[in-house]
Parts: sequence; C-alpha cells; structure tokens
Amino acid sequence: MTLGDKPRRPVPPLGGAPEAGAGLDTDAMRQYVTLRNALAVQEAEAKATKDQMAILEEQILSNLAREGVGSVKVLGTTLFIRTQRWARAKEGDKERAIAALREVGLGDFVAEGFNTQTVSAWLREQVRDEIDIPEAFTDAFDTTETFKLGTRKS
Repeated sequence: MTLGDKPRRPVPPLGGAPEAGAGLDTDAMRQYVTLRNALAVQEAEAKATKDQMAILEEQILSNLAREGVGSVKVLGTTLFIRTQRWARAKEGDKERAIAALREVGLGDFVAEGFNTQTVSAWLREQVRDEIDIPEAFTDAFDTTETFKLGTRKS
C-alpha cells in the first residue's frame, strides 16, 4: 500500500506562476502578502527585542547575584533569579546513562521510543521516491498530509 493511493490536491504544472488575474481572487492574495510582509517586520522587531533583553538579562543576573538580592520589583513586575537544572548523558553516552539510571533505581525513566520527526522524514522520502510503504507501518501509524501556502519574492 502506498500513500499515493489517497486522493491528493492537484499540483500546478512547473514552468512559472501566472501573474495574478484571470479569475483569481487577487484581493485575498494581496491581503495575504501584505499580512505576510507585516508579520516578517514584526518578527524581526521581536528578534531584535529578544536580543536586547538577553544582553540586559546577563547584566541584571550579575547585578542581583553581586548584591545578594533574590528579587526586586520594577514597574509593577518582579524580577528574580530562577534556577533550572538539566541532566543529559555525558559525552552523549546513553548506554552508560541508562545503566546509571537503572543502578540508582530509576529504571522506570528508561523507555524504548522513536523520534516522530525522524519517522516523518523517512515517510516523506518513501513517498517522494514512490516506494511502497510497508503494511506494518501503515497499520501502526496514522499519516496525514497538510497543505500550506508558500511565498517567495518574485
């Protein structure tokens, strides 16, 4: 069984897109492009703001630690030092990490699994290369196709 058995949306032929017109809803298209461009500006502004905040965050954390202050109120907002701790396998040695988890009684943290993005990438390759998808796969996985409107400067 292949995913190609499912009905698919028609794909326009290659060779370039026609100019807007000829029965196309150009008002909706213009509005979409205008909103897309506005969003790009907003995202660039948000990135610049986040970059500035990251610089200030380092300064503020250093200042709070140096002064021994745990929190401070500014403009109706409380700033405080939040500690987060993360664990990961040393040098990527998952086998050693799994053994250590089992040794300290945390074997229930260990589970066999898979990465959905990796499996989806494999599926896309199979469909692209027109390779049959094994029935065992289609019995165990739901597969979906989504369609998004792509844009590029022309």
